[in-house]
Amino acid sequence: MLKNLLFVIFLVVFMVSFSFSVSAQKEELMNKIYAYYPLDGNTIDKGPKQLNGEQISEIRSTEDRFGNKDRALSFNGQDESLKLPVNINPEIMPKLTIALWLKVDDFSGISTIISHNDGGVDRSIIIDGRKNRPLLSVAAGRNQQVYGGISIPLNKWIFTAASWNAETGKVSLYFADQNKNFSSISTNNINPKNGNDFITLAGNQVSGDFFQGSMDQLMIWDQILTMDQIKSLAY
Repeated sequence: MLKNLLFVIFLVVFMVSFSFSVSAQKEELMNKIYAYYPLDGNTIDKGPKQLNGEQISEIRSTEDRFGNKDRALSFNGQDESLKLPVNINPEIMPKLTIALWLKVDDFSGISTIISHNDGGVDRSIIIDGRKNRPLLSVAAGRNQQVYGGISIPLNKWIFTAASWNAETGKVSLYFADQNKNFSSISTNNINPKNGNDFITLAGNQVSGDFFQGSMDQLMIWDQILTMDQIKSLAY
């Protein structure tokens, strides 16, 4: 009986300590953020540089993953995309991590989550639906093929992050769902070049490839986050 009680006490202390550690790590990351768009029905940057995006209609507001109204943005997959004045070109930001929550409502071909494309496919996060299922993928440099594929569910909120390191030639892609399932893929020898001096949310400036679904909590860092740091953001 005493052993069981001690085990329960140990487990509770461990869980509380772990939760505190993750929370502290997330708070530290938010203090180092380059740009932060809660996407609460708008494109206001709550980060230190206040890189506010375009004004948008209130009808674009939707529920977030917790069911809170007007706390995320919806996209119709046809002609809705948003410009955000963040220059992620490697000459400006050689180390880059982008993270956000999203819910894919439908897919076909390629649909763009994030891009700064001016004719190539540099530093983009996409949904690749060319194999008749939604795969979370990442672009790894101009004139290179879309890299990797992590199978994701439809109509459910997921967390994703990608990092590009122009100095070491490495790109990583991460996925987590609300059940704490986690996946990641990485590759080396990328060669990202310069694109637009802004990023486009839910579309591609050249090909279109619009995204249909919802997005929330867009976060951008001018550094490479570790896997543990990515997990602290997702959980």
